[in-house]
Amino acid sequence: MNNNTLNYQPWLQAIVAVAQHYRIQPSEEQIRLQLDWNKYQHIDDMLALITRQVGLNVRQADFSTDVL
Repeated sequence: MNNNTLNYQPWLQAIVAVAQHYRIQPSEEQIRLQLDWNKYQHIDDMLALITRQVGLNVRQADFSTDVL
């Protein structure tokens, strides 16, 4: 087993919660199967796949302590 595989479950739950807020009903099982098949090593690729499957878009911003 590859120890570098990302744990996508918390990310999937968070994105599904956002999707449900916007009354989008994604298939969690279909997304899980897609993630298990691809075995993404990089979180950016994984998040792009999850959001695309749900029908949303992810945009990254540079981190700044000022926004906290």
